[in-house]
Amino acid sequence: MGINRGVIVVKPLQPYIDWANSCDDHPTKTTLEIAQRDCSAYLLPHWYDDDELEQLLRKHARFIFENELAGWTADESVWPRRRGYKTFREWFGIEHHSVVFELGDGVIEVETM
Repeated sequence: MGINRGVIVVKPLQPYIDWANSCDDHPTKTTLEIAQRDCSAYLLPHWYDDDELEQLLRKHARFIFENELAGWTADESVWPRRRGYKTFREWFGIEHHSVVFELGDGVIEVETM
């Protein structure tokens, strides 16, 4: 069953990998190949043209950026100081998909962040 949402997949790029591997509190090192295997996806309102998608990304870039950083370390003292839209786009690639299908038969549970 199709649902009335689109989705973006946020893929780490090399600057994120370099930062992640520089974190002293995280014993595991990663590579671009490994990090891009299982990426975060964010649901969007059903339809966005390119301009509307760009506006949505600008509006939510800091939240997404910080969510991705927190996925590696909760130590905010090692997070990059610049976490605006420009840096976000340098650190992450975006894939946009306009159709999402629900294949599960259970109730969708919503977790608060």
